[in-house]
Amino acid sequence: MIIEPQFSEIIIPEPDIDTIYISMNDPKTGKQIGRTESRWYGHWHLGDVWVDINFRRQGLGIKLINETRSRLWAKKLVVITVDAVPQEDSITQEDLNIFYEKAGFKATNTHQRFRLKPY
Repeated sequence: MIIEPQFSEIIIPEPDIDTIYISMNDPKTGKQIGRTESRWYGHWHLGDVWVDINFRRQGLGIKLINETRSRLWAKKLVVITVDAVPQEDSITQEDLNIFYEKAGFKATNTHQRFRLKPY
């Protein structure tokens, strides 16, 4: 079942570091099915990407990344970085690398850091 998720944004301003949470919600239930957390350190760093296990492999992770990218670049048009480190046993390093490359990120070194430059 492919759904069109709804998105919402929360901004938590801190001195010199803004944190932005993007929530992806099931339009039928309103339940959160995905989220990102991004922090501003002179560039955007995508620190957390999560999609509910029941909604994976439907392209929703890419939609979530694209929504996050659009909102971050609307605020400050700069590079976005992410450290691709598996947080669950069911996700391999190779899975993450492929996912971030599909989302447009490019590997920058051997430490699994990826960069996404503005269009």
